[in-house]
Amino acid sequence: MFSTLRDSFEAIRKDQARVPISSEWPKGINTIDYAELTRYARELNELFSNGTFLGVTQVKHGSKLDSSITEMDAAVLHFRDGDRAMLQCLYFMTIGYPLVPCPAISYVSGAHRSLSYFETVASGLTGLRIHQIHCPYRFQPILAIDFKCAASSAMQNESYRLAIIASGSKRKLNTMLILDQADSVILANSHCINEEDATKFGAGKAFDPQPIKSVPDPAQTFEQFIDGFKGHEHTSLLKALLSLYEGIDAVQIQKMALESGVSCTTHVSKLENLQPFYETFISFIRKCTLGDPDENDEGAESVLETIYQRWAGGVMPYRHNREASECLENVMEIKQRLERIRDQCSNDPQLADRYAKVQERLLNLGHYKITLDTIMEWKKPSDYQLLETIRNELVIIDDLVGYRKRPKRKAPLYIVETREKVTKKGPSLKGIKFIRLDPENPDSPLIIAGKSAKTNEIVTLELAKPLDLWLHVKDVPGSHVLVRRHENDPGAIQAAANVAAYLSKASRQDKVPVCLTDISNVEKQPQAELGAVLIRNFKIITGFPNQGKDLVAIHQAGRKE
Repeated sequence: MFSTLRDSFEAIRKDQARVPISSEWPKGINTIDYAELTRYARELNELFSNGTFLGVTQVKHGSKLDSSITEMDAAVLHFRDGDRAMLQCLYFMTIGYPLVPCPAISYVSGAHRSLSYFETVASGLTGLRIHQIHCPYRFQPILAIDFKCAASSAMQNESYRLAIIASGSKRKLNTMLILDQADSVILANSHCINEEDATKFGAGKAFDPQPIKSVPDPAQTFEQFIDGFKGHEHTSLLKALLSLYEGIDAVQIQKMALESGVSCTTHVSKLENLQPFYETFISFIRKCTLGDPDENDEGAESVLETIYQRWAGGVMPYRHNREASECLENVMEIKQRLERIRDQCSNDPQLADRYAKVQERLLNLGHYKITLDTIMEWKKPSDYQLLETIRNELVIIDDLVGYRKRPKRKAPLYIVETREKVTKKGPSLKGIKFIRLDPENPDSPLIIAGKSAKTNEIVTLELAKPLDLWLHVKDVPGSHVLVRRHENDPGAIQAAANVAAYLSKASRQDKVPVCLTDISNVEKQPQAELGAVLIRNFKIITGFPNQGKDLVAIHQAGRKE
């Protein structure tokens, strides 16, 4: 198993193990499995034992990348292998599995960057050796990394501890504590963002997690096991065990019942022989607490690999490296297309303007590639922000690769809005949706949405007025959407974003990023493809397709009436 485990971790460390990018909680995983956590701790101990702690790099996701926001979404824990002096990393997440193996990343110390409060406290542990990685709080979902001074012998007491506390829930945050091993006093809490609030997050207090229910004991006799069910005789075995014992979930109980041939849904009082279940139960407890080997684990996939496959899609360095590779491929693809257009224009004086614009965009692509080459591998949180900026710019350039002249209006287009309907003069508005948020109020915000490339062009180029806001889903085909008479009302803008999200290829997602900008920032380049526009100075907001669907359905129902 050791060689298999080492090989698995080496592939992860070198960023050679591939999983789908995702920040979603895996389906079917509702709790932290304590038995799995203890096996995972033993595997980490094999890999990291005697390694040197280097420090913590705090990670912030999405819009929180602004350096003024210091709350922690995640953190990279940096180590150096004790035998081979190779970099090793673990990734702490506040949402999801608390500690995930991570591609190797160099640690940037406080001498070269500003440290957050938690990073500063953690830097005091730099140079300490790992004494042990284990689950010291029996049947509680807490994984601990114990440190010792580098000069200390293996037998001496540890000096500090990183306690990783798993919430085991999608709605609660995981926590990382730095503890003084001498008295278990909390030195820092990952949720605390400044020293002034440290005491509010437990700093200075002893960390003593007390179990709420009974802690399973591998030395428990059969008689003691049976006595524990007093008061629960008329409860199913499953519910009784969940009520009685700490750290055991329903899935584990069902597995033990199946293995021992006992029905866990039957009332305890009706079960004639619990001896087989007791033996299976004690075997499970011994495996969790004493590390007894399980013959079923022989040749099985390592827990480390399982956890990586489930959770690595949300690890920021992993996501960055994948998206950077995709971004570079996109740069090269757009470059080839632009070079073909440039070659077509090079000997035609009538296309001199087009040739110049293509050359300008090729120059920009060259700059983007140079920048990408420096951030192909995640080194610090700001790298991902830079990558996102380049990706957004590529979307704009990609929309301009075709070029079509802006259609000239044969005559002004007037929209006459009444309470019941919208009448028109000019091009056909068939397929375009006009949704007034308050049908009874003629001055209510109005949402206008196209349906096809042709109607999108009409919405953006013919119907738009100077004060309109323009919306479109990010990086996905969809409708051009206007919101009029919005008066910067967040509710009206959100409704328009929801409609844009619904009227797109991303309509099946729960939430979708939507580009929002003033109509004056939307431009149609000469000879661009139908429906393709250039947008500048946009920001990203979130649209909710299901809410957009409801709004469109209400509008259509109102029209039928």
